[in-house]
Amino acid sequence: MALNRGKQFEKLFMEQWHTAFPNSFIYRLKDDVSGYKFMAANPADFICYVKGRIYLIETKTIQGNTFPFSNLSQYDKLLSYSSIDGLVAGVIIWYTERDKVFFVPIQTIKKLKEDGLKSVNVKTALDSYYVLDIPSVKKRVFMNSDYTILTSVLDNKEIERYYELRTI
Repeated sequence: MALNRGKQFEKLFMEQWHTAFPNSFIYRLKDDVSGYKFMAANPADFICYVKGRIYLIETKTIQGNTFPFSNLSQYDKLLSYSSIDGLVAGVIIWYTERDKVFFVPIQTIKKLKEDGLKSVNVKTALDSYYVLDIPSVKKRVFMNSDYTILTSVLDNKEIERYYELRTI
């Protein structure tokens, strides 16, 4: 049985994390295979640790130019961890048709929802919201991504302050 693109992307993310951070920790949480899409037991796909920070990372693969929030059943769980100092929670989204890989902190998804949006749009996300464009180069099908940029992610309180300053 062939792996789907999402599972292949998860495997590739793990490999590229090790390349970006050779002396770090990454752990793939076991998938809940009960078949209930909206009953995810885990808060994320991966728990990672590098340079004094813990990352809870959910990986998603999407065709088209928008990632609908309805595809993120882990939202509440990720958000519940977002107030912990030294922990970064978010989603890495691969837009397969656009050859783009973004890191979207869970606080950004919260802000998008508060603003009445229902998705992360690849065309406008970087213009108005705190989203990191992961440096990536397309290989045949998949992206070769450099995740070292994740060490520059603002912490939870800084992201909240970022949005507070934008509304003043």
